Amino acid sequence: MKKFILVLVFAFAFVGCQKANTTTPTDTNTKNETQVTDTTNEKATDQAAAENISLEDALKVFTDKYPEANIEDISFDVDNKVAKYEIEAFDDSNEYDMEISAKDGSIIKDNFEKDNTANKKAIDTSLISKVDDFVAETIKDAGSDYYLDSYSIEYDEIGAYTQLEVEVKNLNGKDIEYKYNMETGELIKKDL
Repeated sequence: MKKFILVLVFAFAFVGCQKANTTTPTDTNTKNETQVTDTTNEKATDQAAAENISLEDALKVFTDKYPEANIEDISFDVDNKVAKYEIEAFDDSNEYDMEISAKDGSIIKDNFEKDNTANKKAIDTSLISKVDDFVAETIKDAGSDYYLDSYSIEYDEIGAYTQLEVEVKNLNGKDIEYKYNMETGELIKKDL
C-alpha cells in the first residue's frame, strides 16, 4: 500500500510540474501580443487624433470667446492619448490660455489672468492654413514610418517671423524635430 501511495504522489507531482510549464509560455505570448497591440494602438491614436477638428476650427472656438485677443502661440499634441490644441493669447491687459479637444472641439481648459502684455508679439494667423502642408512635407522627408507627434506655432523674436516647429516619431520612439519659417517656407533646422 505504501508503494501505491508513493507512486500516486510522484504521479501528481509530475503532472503538476508539466502543467505549470505549459502555461508559462502561453502567458508570455499573450503578454507580448498585448505589448505590440498597445504600440500599434498608440500610433493609431496619434494619427486618428490628427484627423479630427482642424486647426482653423480650434482657432475659431478660441476667437468666438475672445475675439479681440492676439494669438501668441498655438500647439497641437497628444497627451495621455488625448489629442488637443493649446492656444495662448493676449490683449491689452490679459493673457489667455485655452486647451481645446481635437476630437470634438470642446474646451478642456480656459484660463486668463491680468498681466502686462506690452512686449508680447502675435503670430501671423493668416499663415495657419499652411500648417497641413508643412506637416505633410515633414512626414514625407522623415519617411512613411513616422507620424505626427506635435507641432507649435510661435513668433520668433530673433528672426522676426512666425515659426512652425513640427515633431514626428516612429514606433521605435525615434523623433525628428523640424523648424520652419512659415512666411518664406524655409526649413530653418532639422534635429535628428
